[in-house]
Amino acid sequence: TVKTDRYTTVSLEPRADQQEPLFSVVNIRFSQNIKTVGEAINEMLKGSGYRWSPTDTDMKLNELELPSINREIGPIRLQDGLQVLAGSSWELSADKLNRTISFVINQ
Repeated sequence: TVKTDRYTTVSLEPRADQQEPLFSVVNIRFSQNIKTVGEAINEMLKGSGYRWSPTDTDMKLNELELPSINREIGPIRLQDGLQVLAGSSWELSADKLNRTISFVINQ
C-alpha cells in the first residue's frame, strides 16, 4: 500500500476482477428486447472482454426463452450470473487464453 495523503492509503495490487473479468460483480436488468437465454448471455458479456463461442451442444441455449425471473440479476459475479442464465443442466466453461465461454452438459 501507498499513502496518498495524510489519512488515505491505496493498494498497488490489481483487484481480482481486474485480473479475471469473470469475477467482476454485475447488476443487470434485461430490456424487453432480450427474448432468449442466448441474447441475455451475449448482453451480459458486453464490456467483459469475453464472448460466447457456442458449440453445437450449447447452441440449444441460444433459442430457449428467457425466464421472467431472470430478467433482473445481481449483484452477482459475472460467471455466476451466466450460470444462472444457463441453468443447472449446464456448466460454464471458460477459455481464458481466447477469452471465450461455452457451456457443457452437467453430468
